[in-house]
Amino acid sequence: MASEFIGKVIIVTGGAEQVWGEGLTAAEALLRAGASVFIWDDDAEALARAEVELREQGLRPDLQEVDIADEVEVRRAYEAVRRAGGRVDGLVNAAVLKNSFLMGRENPYPYRHVDFWDLRPERFRRIMEVNVLGMYLCTSIVARDMVAQKSGSIINVSTSDRTKTSPKNIVYGPSKAMVEAFSLAAARQLKAHGVRLNVVCADGRVNHRHMTNPDNQPFDVMVPVIRYLLGDDSKEVHGQVFSAAEFNRSLKRDAAG
Repeated sequence: MASEFIGKVIIVTGGAEQVWGEGLTAAEALLRAGASVFIWDDDAEALARAEVELREQGLRPDLQEVDIADEVEVRRAYEAVRRAGGRVDGLVNAAVLKNSFLMGRENPYPYRHVDFWDLRPERFRRIMEVNVLGMYLCTSIVARDMVAQKSGSIINVSTSDRTKTSPKNIVYGPSKAMVEAFSLAAARQLKAHGVRLNVVCADGRVNHRHMTNPDNQPFDVMVPVIRYLLGDDSKEVHGQVFSAAEFNRSLKRDAAG
């Protein structure tokens, strides 16, 4: 089946995470569309599980263990992508630490919320390192070559406005506010070079991968807008913040005529 994604090389960070699954679901959709997808994640066990799951479906991703908050690791992984795939056409920054990280991996969801004065500083720091510094490192390293080739699309995943200032999400939310502010400023610099940078958020509660809750949006709610922003139809779209939920509603309205 012909696809505009055949031959495109796309990096998805946080692409092996199984619980929330946004990156893994995006990677799966892009593989199905014909792209060469490189999945970066810092969890070796999650990478192994993701490889089995995707290969059982006949999909062939390239998976790399990468701590995106470590510049040396990011540069090493990026050079491996360039050697294997040549130019990079797209980057989806989906890697994230949410507030559940503050309580430790031994405490399963739903996690209890804590007051900011009781937070462990080392966990606060790590969330900022992954969500903000990691996003910056991946974006800046990939953007340099995209500027040189005068093409490419970068997507940074954010969260809803209410989450950014929610007292229940006092580390995760503000970290995404910074991601969004940086993205909108960076998009203005990149536009002159033919490179797109846009922001996507689910905008609402979303099912976990492999789970179904009729009160939540499906786990693949992000897929249509991610495909759009990495595709040819969005070549003139720069520095926009997209609600995946609203994007899907607009698709349904258009389909209904």
